[in-house]
Amino acid sequence: MTGIARARKPVAMTALSLTIVLVSAADAESGTLLGSPLTYEAGEAPYSVTSGDFNRDGKVDLATSNRFENSISVLLGKGDGTFRQKVDSDSGQAPFGLEVGDLNRDGKLDLITSNLGEVWSGSDLVEVLPGTVSVLLGKGDGTFQPKADYGTGEYPEWVAVGDVNRDGKPDLITANANADSVSVLLGKGDGSFQPKVDYNTGDYPWLVAVADLNRDGKPDLVASNIGDNTASVLLGKGNGTFLPRVDHEVGDGGTIVSDVNRDGKPDLIADNYDTDSVSVLLGKGDGTFLPRVIYPVGDAPIRVAVGDMNRDGKPDLVSSNQFDDTVSVLLGRGNGTFQPKDDYPTGDGPFGLVLVDVNRDGKLDAVTGDIGDVGFGSRSISVLINTGP
Repeated sequence: MTGIARARKPVAMTALSLTIVLVSAADAESGTLLGSPLTYEAGEAPYSVTSGDFNRDGKVDLATSNRFENSISVLLGKGDGTFRQKVDSDSGQAPFGLEVGDLNRDGKLDLITSNLGEVWSGSDLVEVLPGTVSVLLGKGDGTFQPKADYGTGEYPEWVAVGDVNRDGKPDLITANANADSVSVLLGKGDGSFQPKVDYNTGDYPWLVAVADLNRDGKPDLVASNIGDNTASVLLGKGNGTFLPRVDHEVGDGGTIVSDVNRDGKPDLIADNYDTDSVSVLLGKGDGTFLPRVIYPVGDAPIRVAVGDMNRDGKPDLVSSNQFDDTVSVLLGRGNGTFQPKDDYPTGDGPFGLVLVDVNRDGKLDAVTGDIGDVGFGSRSISVLINTGP
């Protein structure tokens, strides 16, 4: 799947897949949590957006990976929810995923992109080069050193940062969509990395997360497989290697890890692009999960995030919905279930999503990278300020 944007596909449900849809208007609240979007220019097709204090001034900054410009855009924050004009840095070929970490442990935030390797001529895909990650070490003033590239599996759609061998040095993990694998690159602690080691996943993994799913103190991996609607769980051995995968039915989108029912056991949350919903799988604490529960959201949810949007101490869900230009907010009840969605408008084709307090008022705001319905041409991000109490 190397096209510009994900296409709809027929969805077949089997008798083996038990799903529960919870829709109740009894405890719904009016959609007054997020304000109208403030739009800022990024590079073309900002598929991923993330945040960090890149110049160490105590104000939240934003960064995007720009798939069709082979670049990263950094927008330094003013601290009041507004941002300065973007400054671009070169990345690898067709950057898609984007992460932040202090890879060389110098107290300055670095940026990492996963690069699909696509070469485009207009809207025509000419070739796909070998997959890479690009590491841009931060200078601490909002600028970055030139990129250093490292090989990954084929078509790495996402990158995660974690210390999977527990040596205090950040490692990189990529989800390699065309190779049905994840690549683990162990860090040397100086911002450079050892050659990759690959592990098998399900069909077409496009997102990967690092978490201790069975609470044994050893980091595990979760790969989201949109080719077979599963998440592959690879339990870690604590030395940077992993057991063979166990697959769980989650849905057809990306899976993240959070504790949504506050029981100390990691849960899985997935966005279901083809069925306009999100799935919640409550964790048992041993690396396995209860059957998924499904909640409707907007049209074509492509990313989901967890945060306490209304400051009641209960985790909430937020999805970015590419085809109806909205984010959906589902307020949590604190027990792992959620109220019906409220939708808020964004820019054209929201894809990337991050929840962060951009104006330092103690409330989480929502930021989306907007790519348009067809996945190219758009070059903006939307900032939705939290206007709740």
